[in-house]
Amino acid sequence: MEGRGVTLSCQQFQGGNLLRVSGVIDESFDPEEFVRLAGHGAVIVDLAEVHRITSFGVREWIRALRDMTASYLGLIGCRPTVMAQLNTVHGFGGSGDVITLFAPYVCPRCSEEIEEHLDLRVCSADVRAGNLPRVECPRCREVAEFDDIPSTYFAYVTSKGEPHPPLDIQRVLACAIGGRLRAPLSIRKEVRTTVTAVWLAGALDERARLRRVVDGVEGDVVMLLGGLTDCTTEGLVQLQRALEPIDIPVYFAHVTPQIATQLAEHDDTGRWRVASVLVPARCCECDGELEFVVGAQALDGVLSPGFRCRSCGSPEAPTLDPTAVKTAMARVDRAVPEPLTRYLEDLVAKATTTLSPGSSGFYERYEIVDRLGGGGMAEVSLARLRGEEGFSKLVVIKQLHEELTADQGAVTMFLREARLAARIGHPNVVQIFNLGRRDGRHFIAMEYVDGWDLRELRGMVQDLSRPFPVVHALRIAAAVAAGLHAAHTMVSASNPESVVHCDVSARNVLVSRCGAIKLTDFGIARVLQHFEGALPETVWGTPAYMAPEQLHPALGKISPRTDIYGLGAVLFELLTDSRPPPCPVTGEEVLEWAEQSPPRVLDFRPEVPAVVGEIVDRALTRRPAGRYVWARDMQRDLEFALEKIGARPGSTEFSRWLEITAKDRDNAGSLSQRLAGTGRQRIGHDEHGEHDESRRTISHQDTNRYTVASSELELRPSTAVERLRRSRRRDED
Repeated sequence: MEGRGVTLSCQQFQGGNLLRVSGVIDESFDPEEFVRLAGHGAVIVDLAEVHRITSFGVREWIRALRDMTASYLGLIGCRPTVMAQLNTVHGFGGSGDVITLFAPYVCPRCSEEIEEHLDLRVCSADVRAGNLPRVECPRCREVAEFDDIPSTYFAYVTSKGEPHPPLDIQRVLACAIGGRLRAPLSIRKEVRTTVTAVWLAGALDERARLRRVVDGVEGDVVMLLGGLTDCTTEGLVQLQRALEPIDIPVYFAHVTPQIATQLAEHDDTGRWRVASVLVPARCCECDGELEFVVGAQALDGVLSPGFRCRSCGSPEAPTLDPTAVKTAMARVDRAVPEPLTRYLEDLVAKATTTLSPGSSGFYERYEIVDRLGGGGMAEVSLARLRGEEGFSKLVVIKQLHEELTADQGAVTMFLREARLAARIGHPNVVQIFNLGRRDGRHFIAMEYVDGWDLRELRGMVQDLSRPFPVVHALRIAAAVAAGLHAAHTMVSASNPESVVHCDVSARNVLVSRCGAIKLTDFGIARVLQHFEGALPETVWGTPAYMAPEQLHPALGKISPRTDIYGLGAVLFELLTDSRPPPCPVTGEEVLEWAEQSPPRVLDFRPEVPAVVGEIVDRALTRRPAGRYVWARDMQRDLEFALEKIGARPGSTEFSRWLEITAKDRDNAGSLSQRLAGTGRQRIGHDEHGEHDESRRTISHQDTNRYTVASSELELRPSTAVERLRRSRRRDED
């Protein structure tokens, strides 16, 4: 649409519409045409070519945004002209996110004016902190100066916080921005009847970490690639390695013709199948650009169900790109399983090719079974994921407290936990299924572990007056070390981030009834490349397991050895039924304490093999340099110790011991009392005379610079599950 001062053009993608606005927004701007082109789904509005906005244009623009029915609005290419209106006119941005903008700079030497393109998905935190990017003048190479007042220019985007566009529109953004910044790969899973769907969005390149893709996949497996913004040879090699263990056909859906060809070239197993291809097309009625999903039905002359042009509403078959159709005919498999065909048809009918974690429908598929507890940051619930034909699965939902939704620091910490944990694909780390938002509150859907945390398990053994078996303590520690190593080495040339958990404690290690061991709660983890060793004003952790360098920087930097100390404290506790003395708070005592030798396991429990005592002693060395460098080194020593004491491989013996211990404890008549008190935050000392391990506030009297802050206390689902089991038994009776 072209008026006297403004031009509108729309490009349709399966994930949403790209609406370009150019020229002058004045009284000729047509709100009704704008709303029609925007449609009902997600829309990205590109404002990079808007040169001027008049007062009457502002009026018409606000009217257009008010009448919009789009599910998501994102603004990109906001130049200073647009930013001025966003910062001064209430309602000019509607409910939209500013995703990218141009920041004005000027060269102090030659007066060259420069506009630097900023992607707030990447640099929002830096912008809010006033850390603007360094820009050189392209003419004289002098460092340019920001040509505005930062607090004024970024007022609107600061008030909105970091943008979180749904994954559906990643390809729309890639097309609009021109690939200047590649979004990292995002992965989501969905299970419906016999179909396991894996959704990929962002850049499939050398940064991709895909090992978790194969975790638990079965049935009809399909990978949906409609959200990919880039697909490189290195990324396909990563995909190839991840799919090697799967000995069943893997289908790929909503792939571009180019990616379909790339998949054929990299399939060494002969088990890869293409279920559908995204073919460029034009509507026969309005000549609008769109993408058409071509599957086996379309090749047979059957129009995909639910097709309708989102601009004009025409149900007529579009005109397809003949070259892309030729590729589709050569690549699409005509023998797609029926459940998978129905699943893909449903996606096409809903115009969905990528999974949007922010959609309310995803959350509403969960039925809250019971509230498990909560803490200072979030509440934790046991939920049942329901699917078609009676499918059901227990998961844990962790949702940010409503009063913290406006606290950007709390939201950032909550989101970091989900993103970090989701990227660590390892069997010994609790899996993150989804990150979303409902009613303005972020939530995390994560793996439910039916069992106990180590604090509960240790209590069960104590109540039976038995020592914790050495072999099982070593198994647990070795598994946790393996999970930690996965976090510590989550690094590549293009993704140099190594994560330190910083809160390895008994309550953050979960043990399932079948013997699976998993590390959880990455809420206070640190990314080493963003942390140079100087402690912040708030230090998070569980004091009984904190390495001394977490409290006192003079003793060393935060590193993987910090987590090794925490794991050593956990193992010491299991073997001796007591915790090692925590690091003193005051500076006068800490240096003297650091030179002392830690308590020895053999002094508390002489029957423990000497090789085990040596491992614990090394892990608990108070100076970081004396500990294991990597968690894998500790894991190897633990596994060697298991072999030396004659432990049998596998987890059968461990799961059997768990079953017997739980049964004996239940028969003792006190299990229900213990579970009723699980997770409650006690002040002072627990029933064993030891200091409570929950995170809390401790003031440093010497410098008053650091604080160990109170954090969230996640409650484990044992109590709720026992109630659920009793309810089922009553129903059966």
